[in-house]
Amino acid sequence: MMKKKSIDLQQYKKGGNLCQCGISRSSTCIMNSTFQSTTHNIPRLNIVIQVVGTRGDVQPFIVYGQVLQRFGHRVRLATHEKFADFVLENGLEFYALAGDPDELMNYMVKLDSVCHHGGAGTTAAGLRAGLPTIVVAFFGDQFFWGDRVEQIGAGPGCLSGDNLNTQDLINAIQFISNPEVKENAQRIAAQLETENGCADALRAFHEQLPLDRMHSDLESTYPACCRIPKYNFKVSWPVAQVLLKAQLITEDELSPWSTKAWNLTESCKLRKLLQYRTSNDIIPYSDEECELIRTRFNDSIEVASQRSYKNTAYERYMTQG
Repeated sequence: MMKKKSIDLQQYKKGGNLCQCGISRSSTCIMNSTFQSTTHNIPRLNIVIQVVGTRGDVQPFIVYGQVLQRFGHRVRLATHEKFADFVLENGLEFYALAGDPDELMNYMVKLDSVCHHGGAGTTAAGLRAGLPTIVVAFFGDQFFWGDRVEQIGAGPGCLSGDNLNTQDLINAIQFISNPEVKENAQRIAAQLETENGCADALRAFHEQLPLDRMHSDLESTYPACCRIPKYNFKVSWPVAQVLLKAQLITEDELSPWSTKAWNLTESCKLRKLLQYRTSNDIIPYSDEECELIRTRFNDSIEVASQRSYKNTAYERYMTQG
């Protein structure tokens, strides 16, 4: 579990041994050494994982969500209402999606090997058992997993559920009857037994984050979501709350900041945060941490002002000269 790093105000004021984000270098983070290189300075995120399919599709993402939680992220799993208890009893937040997973199961055809719709969890379960696999896909990522089964030699090309016919199914069964296909499936099963899928998934997730755009100035525990154009800062909402509460900035001085350009009106989110902001809002920082943020803000403004004054004086000198 990621331990929250504490900020030492006195160290900051004395110019002590602080890292770039203002956190003591002597602070330690309790985490598996496997992730140390990929979780350094990762902000805490609100993550939604959407899963459409059967219980076999949901189950691996529950484990993945728990691993993400261990590293400080907030995780919500959006899936069918039928799996609400399954998600909640495993400590994740739940959001209901429409659709009946039992209808998907009706497409399942049982053979000596496996033939299924190609959901992520179902595909993994069959390969973990070392079974040749026929994928009859209907939508979404099922086609992707069908193609992956073919690429590793554990099954034929992906079949389309909308256009399935008897001859295609006969050909697929003949394909998986080849001993070489069985050997390939068993080879994959042996690899699955020795790998750490959650560790690899977490590492890949963190490595793909645009950290340079997510980093919040002044304090970096949470990702940046708004800008202060006047001072060229991008800050998280908790940092903005500290500055607003201290009246160091006004609401009008804030503008939205997005880590990725979406076809959405990003300002809507900021407007809602400002609209429902009250004096009783909980700010996730201690009084000492809030004081550090305010001090760093004032120090940054002073440095910027001095730089601006020197530039102006130099321009005046050059003009007069």
